[in-house]
Amino acid sequence: MNRIGEEARRLDIPYIILGGAKNITGKEYEKRKNQIFEYNRCKHIIISNFNAFLTTRDFPDNIDYLVIDDIDLFYDTLRQYYSVKIKNSNLTKNIYDQIIDALSTRAYDVIEKIRNKTAKIDDTDIIFPQDYEVIKQIINDNISILNEDPNFYFPYKVSSKFIDFYYWYLNNEELSIEPNIFPINELKTPESKINRFEKIKKIILLSATVGQKERFCIELGLIRNQIQLICEIDFDEKDIRMGERLIFPITELKLSETSPISSEFIDITFEYIRQLILSFNKILLLCWQIFEKRRILKFINDNIKDVKIFDFTGKNYEILEEFSKYPDSKKSVLIIANRYFGLDFPSSACKVCLITRLPTYLGNYDIFIKKFLKDQGFYDELITRRIIQSIGRINRSSSDNALYFFLDPRFSNAVVQATSFYPLLGKDIKDILDFSYKRALGGLFLESVDLGNKFLNNINGVKDELMSILAPIRKDKIPPESDPVLEITYL
Repeated sequence: MNRIGEEARRLDIPYIILGGAKNITGKEYEKRKNQIFEYNRCKHIIISNFNAFLTTRDFPDNIDYLVIDDIDLFYDTLRQYYSVKIKNSNLTKNIYDQIIDALSTRAYDVIEKIRNKTAKIDDTDIIFPQDYEVIKQIINDNISILNEDPNFYFPYKVSSKFIDFYYWYLNNEELSIEPNIFPINELKTPESKINRFEKIKKIILLSATVGQKERFCIELGLIRNQIQLICEIDFDEKDIRMGERLIFPITELKLSETSPISSEFIDITFEYIRQLILSFNKILLLCWQIFEKRRILKFINDNIKDVKIFDFTGKNYEILEEFSKYPDSKKSVLIIANRYFGLDFPSSACKVCLITRLPTYLGNYDIFIKKFLKDQGFYDELITRRIIQSIGRINRSSSDNALYFFLDPRFSNAVVQATSFYPLLGKDIKDILDFSYKRALGGLFLESVDLGNKFLNNINGVKDELMSILAPIRKDKIPPESDPVLEITYL
């Protein structure tokens, strides 16, 4: 919000920042009321966040234009808003155990794995509808305890009437009751109790990976009669030109022989992380899950001297600014787990990003699509979106040059075989990948590091060579095709 506020100030647009109203009292509350009063008289715009818009009772109804930035993150926020969770930890652990006991005679593979502690992070079963009543009874018996947990209380308040039409997921972390398509019509404005989206005259969704219009309408649950999709071919190249980058699919044998979802894989990545820090000093490290981040943090602390660690937890946004300002000449790592989009840095803050694993599983919805719907096409599309987002973190303007290293063997396999997500990438990204792979002798790590250094400093004309390959492609932009089957289904 503050960063967008700086842009508004630079453009001389009057604005206020309106976050959540929790614990706002006294003079702060009076100030907030006055700001909303002025907004409703068109004195300024509001810059806010997803949660405040969705949940704050005093958020204004009178909206002409709603701009939602990073629509992929908004999907995730909506999913959390509606998803009722009973966690296998802290306050609700005993209630979770009751559910496991009650379902122990049913045919769920995951329960046996949970009991003998062999369940992996992506081992998830969907509960059969005939078992809903059993779980509902446990919920009713423990409702006073569950209401103390915000993971349960707020979503249950919104979704309790609809949970029979949601999907019920069980894994070793939680029971989660989630919608497939969001019931957007149930987002009511506090005063009039009508659909929060209904009064808004125009909604603008921004993302590097918005996808086909039919797909994002289905995902968002938003029904509008008039929809216009504007993409990069509608702009002058100079308006949206990001910096140049190399993307390295590392194909070292010791990576390829290891399962990318095992703990052994984390051990093998340690040496690559160490060498990147020593080679470039300052790196952004995107890892898969929290448990992986913890092990990497311990390794860095124990094995690399004089390195400053910036650990982003998802809430301490001030640390992003601290990392950006930290000197390039000193070794530092910004480490982030389970987040591949929505965090932007110019290359002046950092020029090197390491992605440890493909973002193939970020939540229950991924399991549902691949394991139960068997929709490999949509699953590949989701992975492609996350990859495109991850390779745009540190080259935000036309003057930024950046390097991206992927250590997951599934990434290099897809590039070599031209399968999975690879066909869904834009031609310019494919050509960058192919150039990086071939010039680094088939994705060898040390050769990739050496080529990356030459690219950043344009030694031996490496950057100029890449530009000569990309220039003709960028002149011949092709609009994205719509899937006719998906369009007919949507209509």
